[in-house]
Amino acid sequence: MENIIEVKDLVKIYEKKEKKGKIVANDGLNFSVKAGECVGILGPNGSGKTTLVRQIIGFLPKTSGEIKIFGKNYKNNSLEIRKYMGYMMQNRYSHWDHLTVWQALLFSGQLKKMKRKEIKHDSDELIKKFGLKQYENNMIRFLSGGNKQAVSLAITLM
Repeated sequence: MENIIEVKDLVKIYEKKEKKGKIVANDGLNFSVKAGECVGILGPNGSGKTTLVRQIIGFLPKTSGEIKIFGKNYKNNSLEIRKYMGYMMQNRYSHWDHLTVWQALLFSGQLKKMKRKEIKHDSDELIKKFGLKQYENNMIRFLSGGNKQAVSLAITLM
């Protein structure tokens, strides 16, 4: 079975600006994830979980090591890999609160360089799947907390 994620000797070191020294967030991580596997990342606060995810999706540069997605290096194949990635941030896309549900999904699809027809199809499916049909033209800021979470998940899956 093919590995969809391979992490080899991954390290992330943050340099302290105000004081001399370093913070090691990830120190030589090695693991792989095969197609169909469900993986959880567990650890105490400050242990590097978010740093790891941000490195895997290409939001944060690694200090050293190797990350491959679908057997490809992110650095050389970022546009291709991003089409298959979704990331649901902790703050639930609060910076998109001024958009309607439909606009947020459209924008998300455009960021992934999807075709307009594909965006419409996938948006309609996600709106239906998450029970957002009656809210698709409402601004996200006016939705309930649960519906905001549903929109965030729909954006992630887009």
